[in-house]
Order: sequence, then structure tokens, then C-alpha cells
Amino acid sequence: TGTNLMRSFLFLTILLGAIGASASDQEFKHSYLQTTGDSPANIHFVTMGNENADAVVLLHGFPQFWYMWQSHMQILSQKYFVVAPDLRGFNESSKPANVEDYAIPKVVEDIRQLLVHLKKRRVILVGHDWGGLIAHGFALTHPKLVKRLVVINAPHPMALVEQLETSEAQRRGLDYVIGLRKLGSEQMLFAKPEILEGAMFYAD
Repeated sequence: TGTNLMRSFLFLTILLGAIGASASDQEFKHSYLQTTGDSPANIHFVTMGNENADAVVLLHGFPQFWYMWQSHMQILSQKYFVVAPDLRGFNESSKPANVEDYAIPKVVEDIRQLLVHLKKRRVILVGHDWGGLIAHGFALTHPKLVKRLVVINAPHPMALVEQLETSEAQRRGLDYVIGLRKLGSEQMLFAKPEILEGAMFYAD
């Protein structure tokens, strides 16, 4: 079940952290896909494992990139074909200038085109943080393409909307997102990286 799969991922994370597992970058295959449509992007993605096996697609959070999954990929690739893209705006993928090009449907479409490119009809989709919201959006938009959905540290979109409408604490808890949209916020992150470790900064 999806619950058991999520437990397995959490256990795997703890295990790999305990033994200090690592993987050589030479074991990974780096590729690029130029997506098409009204918001095209050049998407960098990394694969590992037997291309004929069932696929696991790993979507990273903010401010990570594909490499956050490197230890997981080493284990999962023993059974699955593992795919870890850099979402648009991160690392080696395109960084569109317009804010509108980062809307969830645009990122979802990148992933859909990636699956078409890889000739994968149904996948186990795993998302963490921002990648979790993308995974939710993908599953809602393309349910037939998702065999299993695992979301880590990200709420269901409908639950998030409800909480934002009814909970002042939840709204305050997401004020840092508004802060990240302010001009010059990247300089603040360079100066105070601990902001991303739990400290919040606000729009006012």
C-alpha cells in the first residue's frame, strides 16, 4: 500500500543516514529533455537502474535538487528504474524569467513529458516538500499515470487551502514563502542559511 511504501522510504532514509551510505557520481546517468508547449524548459534528469524495470520518480523539495536522492537511488535501483529530475528553476534545469512559468501545472507538465520521453506509462511517484505538492498535482491531473503516490512533508492541496482559510497559525507558518518572493531574498538566504532550518521571516 501507499502507507507501507512511505514507511519503507522513511526507514531507508534513517538506515542510509546511519551507515553513511554514498554513491559515486559516475554511477548515475545524466540527461536532458527539452519540453514543448506554452512554457518550454530544458529539464536535467538523472537515472539509475534497469530501464525495463518499474519506474520510481523522485521529486525534490526546496532548496534541494536531484542529488538529495542519491543514496536512495543507489538502493532503489537494485529493483527499480529510478528517475530524479531537477525541477525547473533548480540546479541544471532551465530557470524561466517569468513567475507564471513556475505554476504547479507547468511543472506537472514537465514531469508528464519526461514520462513520455522515457516511455513509462505508470510510475511510483515520490515527492518531498515542494516536490510533494508537485506530486499531488500530478496525481490529481494524471491519475492513470501513477501506480503509487508517496508524499513526504507536504500537505494535500485541498487540506492546505482549507487550513489557510481557517487557521491563522497556518497562515503565519507559511509567511516565510511570502518572504522568499521578496526582491533580494536570495541574498538574505546566503547571509542567514539558518532561515531554512526552521526560522521564519515575514512579509512585514
